Amino acid sequence: MKIHLVGIALFCSVSLVASVGLADNTRKAKAAFNKGASLFEAEKFDEAAVEFRKAYEIKPNWKLLYNIGQCEAAARHYDIALELFETYLVEGGDNIDVERTQDLLIEIDRLKKLVGYVEITGAPQSAEVTVNGRLRGQTPLIGKLAVTATIENNIAVQKDGETLFEQSLRVHSGQTEVIDLAQEGKNNAIVSGQPEVSSNDGETATTDEVIPPKNNEEQPKPAFSPKRRYRPMKTVGWSLVGTGAGALIAASITGSMALSKNKDLQPECKGGCPDDLLDDEKTLNNLGLITDVLIVTGATLATTGLVLLMVARNKEKKDRHDVSILPNWQGNGMGLVATGAF
Repeated sequence: MKIHLVGIALFCSVSLVASVGLADNTRKAKAAFNKGASLFEAEKFDEAAVEFRKAYEIKPNWKLLYNIGQCEAAARHYDIALELFETYLVEGGDNIDVERTQDLLIEIDRLKKLVGYVEITGAPQSAEVTVNGRLRGQTPLIGKLAVTATIENNIAVQKDGETLFEQSLRVHSGQTEVIDLAQEGKNNAIVSGQPEVSSNDGETATTDEVIPPKNNEEQPKPAFSPKRRYRPMKTVGWSLVGTGAGALIAASITGSMALSKNKDLQPECKGGCPDDLLDDEKTLNNLGLITDVLIVTGATLATTGLVLLMVARNKEKKDRHDVSILPNWQGNGMGLVATGAF
């Protein structure tokens, strides 16, 4: 009996420790997520990405990849954003709704036009590949490595603390740089650039010529960024609210005029207005009719505008705060649940 009681006590202690640990993880993950959402709202995209990654590391969930990808795209880290969105679509699969899938496919197509590629060959197994100080994978890499186009990217390959290759490269959109570590000497590691350009007959041609970017225009933020996506709806909403408010103000003016006119006519028109006051009575009726129309129109416009603003705000919030990490009490402890509409 004593052994049995000790076993029960030990089980309860372990369960309690596990529950406390889960609760602590829940608190930390939710705090990181909320901080990331606030930073994204303030357009501090790099910092927001760091916080969302913290939440993901504490409690991995494929839904958080969307939030991180949004931050990276808005921060113009197009290569990172491309990988995150592609991974999100693969891991989410049929759990992602059709509208979001279509939006992401459009965004992925846009991002592919903003990246070049690096192909690494001849590297030893399990060498770490970093781009601009960020770990992007280990060799052998699966396919080409996307890097943001037209900027200097520091590419490094390290193995057991030894740098096998490190160089800053500028890769243009669609171009592929092949880095062959089997070549003798680190300075000769880059074999060739392979930009893909369209030939005159419309077929894809490969050339060693480096094609410069078409222009130096500042590249846009993500096309589906919530602030930009729902801006027209918000603009129309505010316009309707303003117009409705103007109509209600006008109704208050015509209503006041009608009340004043009615007050003047009431003593003289108790049994019917005399002929010399018929025009004033007609004016009173017209003012009343105009007031009624303005009230109905103004209220309708203002209400419609408010509805549009609320819808835009809710949709924007849904896109930004895509995942809510909440505690979930169970019979023997507490877990972490990510909830949201996708």
